[in-house]
Amino acid sequence: MTKVDKIAEKLRREPYRVFPVRYTCVGKSFRFKEECRRAGVDARVVICLGGVKTRRFGFLLKVPMIHGWGEVDSERIEVARPLDEESPWGTFDIDLKPTIA
Repeated sequence: MTKVDKIAEKLRREPYRVFPVRYTCVGKSFRFKEECRRAGVDARVVICLGGVKTRRFGFLLKVPMIHGWGEVDSERIEVARPLDEESPWGTFDIDLKPTIA
């Protein structure tokens, strides 16, 4: 497991919360970048507005969502939650495509 993998996994294991922002996908992505910098790894944060599918009130809806992730060597690193865990919002588009980035 590389330094980047260890940093990402540590952040994924922290609980996802809307408040404080520190525990959202965007907050965790900025913390990922900072911890990578301290470890000597060049990383960046990507924040985008995209569409995700969610089932609400029996209907399948596509809703806009702000999402953030880290990138190292052009590889997307998700840190919001464990990769095998369901989204707290009930969304099921794990591969969110940026509409505006």
